[in-house]
Amino acid sequence: MDKSSVPVLLSGQRLQGRRVEMIANNLANLSTDGFRAQRALASEVVLSRGGPSLSLARFASAITTPEQGAVRRTGAPLDLAIQGEGFFQLEQTDGTRLLSRAGRFVRGVDGAIVSPDGARLLGLGGAPLQLDPAGGLPEIAADGTITQDGVPQGQVAVFDAPPRLERLGRAAFAAPAGLQPLVDGRVSQGMLEGANVEPVSELAAMIDASRRYELVQGLMDREDGRVRNLIETFARAS
Repeated sequence: MDKSSVPVLLSGQRLQGRRVEMIANNLANLSTDGFRAQRALASEVVLSRGGPSLSLARFASAITTPEQGAVRRTGAPLDLAIQGEGFFQLEQTDGTRLLSRAGRFVRGVDGAIVSPDGARLLGLGGAPLQLDPAGGLPEIAADGTITQDGVPQGQVAVFDAPPRLERLGRAAFAAPAGLQPLVDGRVSQGMLEGANVEPVSELAAMIDASRRYELVQGLMDREDGRVRNLIETFARAS
């Protein structure tokens, strides 16, 4: 094996290692509501230092898959599933805003509509949605309009996604400033969207990435053994 092929093999092995990590994370979140699977995007880096150029594989970025996950009925009045594209926007207690497809919400003690970890659901205009703490169960229309005891209480907004999603948690992404609600955003009350992970496809991808990683490792091990044998042979001869 030519020594110039070593960095090529190592770059390929690192890429397959990242693939394995991402696939394992996808499989680990099969039961996470609103989870979006990710894929590794590779790019080529060509190095030339006076001799033959080397083509190296490089992990470029993580691509979030857009397919909708399976939707199941729960009947809970503040469980919401987005139909089609878009994300809910949430505001954490420290003011940080997040995007998520996870639609499990509850009524806080002050009447705010919050996620299980306390992040407030935002409506049109970017303000947190509020219910009457002493009021009845809310009704939420397909366009997100909320009524409680016949009185309008706001409208759930479905926000457009940024060009590139930055994952911040299992089902949460960063929400850059300036995101606009989708005019045709639709939600379903009493429903939850699951992860968009396809177990069979993920397992097949895991097997492929693992085999590629092990193939490169085998080549490297054989080359390492060959070099050691040469060194030992020369050492005995001297």
